[in-house]
Amino acid sequence: MTVTSTGRRTFFHQRGANALFDADSISLDTCDAKIFHLGYLLLLDRLDQPSAGFGTRAAELLQNASKLGFITSVDVVSEQSDRFARVVLPTLPFLDIIFLNEFEAGQALLVNIRRDDQIDVPVLLKAAAALLVAGVRRWVIIHFPEGALAMSRDGQRIFQPSLKMPPNRIAGAVGAGDAFAAGLLLGYHNDRPMEECLVYGVCAAAASLRHPSTSGSVENISACLALGREFGYRDPIL
Repeated sequence: MTVTSTGRRTFFHQRGANALFDADSISLDTCDAKIFHLGYLLLLDRLDQPSAGFGTRAAELLQNASKLGFITSVDVVSEQSDRFARVVLPTLPFLDIIFLNEFEAGQALLVNIRRDDQIDVPVLLKAAAALLVAGVRRWVIIHFPEGALAMSRDGQRIFQPSLKMPPNRIAGAVGAGDAFAAGLLLGYHNDRPMEECLVYGVCAAAASLRHPSTSGSVENISACLALGREFGYRDPIL
């Protein structure tokens, strides 16, 4: 549900098939894709369950995907609970890329990344570094309305501001995080540098804001990038 005046959203969710989705629902060994992207942790009841030796069934699935040669990627859902440490952290050693917003990253590490409606940059950087120490193999991606941070195991730290979308062009934020992840993964799949992948991500997210549904206004990447040229980017926060 989206508030017309602000674009803020609230989710009412019925688990449905997500509650039954499990490792045997897919056949990774017959798939020739390059990236295995799993979403969302904390919404997949069977995959969120404990697994001996791995922590969770999702962690075991991601380990199997890694052994088959996939680049592994995960997205997380926003949930105010104590489940992050139990469900998300066990997957990190089997992940090449993790996507979180600032709230989710804070929940995983029990810190507040946003204070007084502003990003606390030192806490943001510490949170990303802590997730790498906890096991993420390539990139931690933390996104928020002001932009996105990508931090790598080899010490790279890249910030990309979001677009300056006019308020009258924003119909709703539902799906913006998914569009961001899709844009970034498209660039990563095509072996683009992370700086360019982040631009793909923020432009795809901006495109999604123009429609109240999750994907009604997401076009091809050329059209999304054109929005960046049309509206420009916010000032960087770091």
